[in-house]
Amino acid sequence: MLPGLIRDTEALYREYHRIVYAFLLRLSGSPDVAEELLQETFYRAIRSAASYRGDSPPAAWLCAIGRRLYADQVKRWSRERAHRGEASWDLLADPGSGPEAAALNVEMRERIRTVLADLPETHRMALQLRDADGLPYETIAEMLDMTLANVKVTIHRARLRFRAAYTKEE
Repeated sequence: MLPGLIRDTEALYREYHRIVYAFLLRLSGSPDVAEELLQETFYRAIRSAASYRGDSPPAAWLCAIGRRLYADQVKRWSRERAHRGEASWDLLADPGSGPEAAALNVEMRERIRTVLADLPETHRMALQLRDADGLPYETIAEMLDMTLANVKVTIHRARLRFRAAYTKEE
């Protein structure tokens, strides 16, 4: 039996669209891509609502759908660019202005973006979900389809790599 919130698609969207959008924006770095993926995420969630087992929070389930869609999109873009013979593109586009962006100066923001972009994707995602979004380890484990122990180790290693690269840049 589906939880009431999953059955009520309008309430599901109202409750979780901001969380899922923020997650997809951090992944893609593009508001347009995040919006497109957000729509597809909720479309897929509604279409496959019967597969929701309820053993993870709806936000984790939705973000996992969005993460898979983003990974598929990146693969498509990479294939298309390789087919055209173009160079690889920067996955961490300008996230736009917001409260955090306004607080950081342009030089520091660029250094952070550069260091984050050089981290392995799993490290970058885990680090951003924990440190930027403040999500609990358990939710990150669900979103990234990892064990709790693996998430903690990944975040620890990501912080070490980030710190080493960031101080090296100074």
